[in-house]
Amino acid sequence: MKKLLLILLLVSPCLAASWESLNIQAEGIDNIYIDLDSIKDDGKQIVANIQTLYLDGNIDSSIEAFDCNNKKTAIINPKQPELFEWESVLAGSVGEKLLNLVCENFRNAKA
Repeated sequence: MKKLLLILLLVSPCLAASWESLNIQAEGIDNIYIDLDSIKDDGKQIVANIQTLYLDGNIDSSIEAFDCNNKKTAIINPKQPELFEWESVLAGSVGEKLLNLVCENFRNAKA
């Protein structure tokens, strides 16, 4: 079942073609993916499309912003992208792992 969902995730025409696994697993989470084509870094924050594949087969898609300097993240509503709130990540959390991976690997990827 997981393999079928992963295949659908990777080949679906409505989804981006450049999903990369971040190899983040946690309770209930099979993996988290980032769309390489969506990454934008303006020097203050990184914004990217993120997908979380859960062990029960559900998939959650979001646009997330990462403030690498202040260790904060935000989920962006595409209908109101200017309205979002930064949240500090908890030490040892999936959010912290995601923030660290994005900031270490994708900073200055695209301006």
